[in-house]
Amino acid sequence: MDLNFAEFLEEYIPIMPESVQDGVLKRMTYSENLTKISFYIAFSHLVPAQDLIALEHELEIRLEIHAVRLHPRYTPELFTMTYFPDLVMFLKREMTVVNGFIDGAEVTLDGDNLHIQLHNGGYDILQKYHVADFFSGLLEQLFSKPFHVEFLGDASVSDDQFQAMIAQAEKELPKHSEQFQAQPSAPAPSAGGEKAPKPTAQSVAMNEDIPGVVPGSAVLIKGRPIRDIPMPIREAVEVQNQRVVVMGDVFAMDSREVRGERTLLT
Repeated sequence: MDLNFAEFLEEYIPIMPESVQDGVLKRMTYSENLTKISFYIAFSHLVPAQDLIALEHELEIRLEIHAVRLHPRYTPELFTMTYFPDLVMFLKREMTVVNGFIDGAEVTLDGDNLHIQLHNGGYDILQKYHVADFFSGLLEQLFSKPFHVEFLGDASVSDDQFQAMIAQAEKELPKHSEQFQAQPSAPAPSAGGEKAPKPTAQSVAMNEDIPGVVPGSAVLIKGRPIRDIPMPIREAVEVQNQRVVVMGDVFAMDSREVRGERTLLT
């Protein structure tokens, strides 16, 4: 194909990020029902992952299509460890199970062997879902060069490490104090000093228009019954000062007791 990528889509995106304007479109594929399009683009320089992912979202809107994927292709000599955070973004885009486990990891390169020392736990989950093999394949696709990825570290983190992670995450959150309504306080202990009974799950009536929920099957675990239609997460993160509803699958869960007789679910 070998067309200038920016010129090929000029009708839909008049002004593209400068970092992708000299990309050469090598190949384009699409699903049979035209709900997904993939572009394979050769670049003579490394492109920030954020630029490509943002452009994907823009193209989804402009083309009115469910999913757009931009697959950059680089020459082997362009590989550098400074690009590792961008590689993690590409990995998270394809495998949500990665979560934040690789954030802050120590990464070393020994020839073609990439060693990733985890500090946020998650080793067992990454092993279960064969993330190392997937990451190796992703690197080979990007740079036309074989890599062997190996994760090292513990399956979980200590309570002190976990509390530090939570504290750091809270500092990085935007301050929208009115975005969520205050939750009712926990019931006070009875006069005899006994703890109030823990709430039990109960069946609730849900909005039958919510996609993916079988009417009559919903069970309330905590909080209030959900009546609103969920919105895509990429739209929800842009909403401020109001409650939003999102929907997803739980792929792994960890439960631990924390201070104040509370249970923290991750």
